[in-house]
Amino acid sequence: METRNLSAFLRVAELGSFTAAANELGYSQGSITVQIQQLEDELGTKLFDRMGKLTTLTSDGQAFIPYARSALQAIQEAENFAQDPHEMRGVLRFSSSSSLATNVLPGIIADFNREYPHIQIIMRLSDYMEEMTSRMKQNEVDIVCHLDTRNFFTDAITFYEKKEPVVAVANKDYPLIGKKRVKLRDLLYEPLLVTERAIGHTNYLEKVINDMGEVLQPTIEVSSSVALREILINSNRSASIMPYLVVKEAVEAGKLVLLDVDDLDIPMWSQFVYHKNKWVSPIMKAFIDFVS
Repeated sequence: METRNLSAFLRVAELGSFTAAANELGYSQGSITVQIQQLEDELGTKLFDRMGKLTTLTSDGQAFIPYARSALQAIQEAENFAQDPHEMRGVLRFSSSSSLATNVLPGIIADFNREYPHIQIIMRLSDYMEEMTSRMKQNEVDIVCHLDTRNFFTDAITFYEKKEPVVAVANKDYPLIGKKRVKLRDLLYEPLLVTERAIGHTNYLEKVINDMGEVLQPTIEVSSSVALREILINSNRSASIMPYLVVKEAVEAGKLVLLDVDDLDIPMWSQFVYHKNKWVSPIMKAFIDFVS
């Protein structure tokens, strides 16, 4: 059983396309077809159904994925068993929300880079869950790091997650500073800055406000929570609601002040995931083990 045939199978399974797999692996489409046929002949079963431009896994194809992954991983580990794992070379591609890329990943990536100095890190930023998962499904990235309501993915594997508190925070001249047990409704009648409504915690916040019979009418709406934090610091008499990890340093430095809002409950999670059909390379495994 040839490794190139296993690699071709996993790429077609990930991308759902013989053409896309051929382009990524540097083969002609005909070569990929031959490799899959050879593998199907060896296994004595059909791995894919092809109907026009649509390529889908058969039930046997779906069942074979973990065996193909295990076989490739075992082969790579056997080839590299005498090599120092910290000398691994290659590329690890991420898609991350700006808040995690700014406040969480720098320390993780820096520590990982010290352990594995020859692995190149490529980071693509997006604050839109749909865009990040699309990149994952198209195999444009290896790992997605997102901050959103907790997701129980059907097509991805979560290897790290942490609940992240969401807080109400204001600049120092905000009129409700020092008031005990502020209500969420009170914030709606003062200048309120929010991230774009399609983004996780603001999307959830708007639903909560609508359930209260109110309407979210922000003074400023910005796509990036990191940019919003800086605007808030330099604004007058304004507040915002955002994940604490985004404002932690500003609060500790005295640039922003936490508000005592007793009915604010927005469940947010940071999660690191990869596609369930993706072959976990030794480089990916090194990162997964590093953060797990």
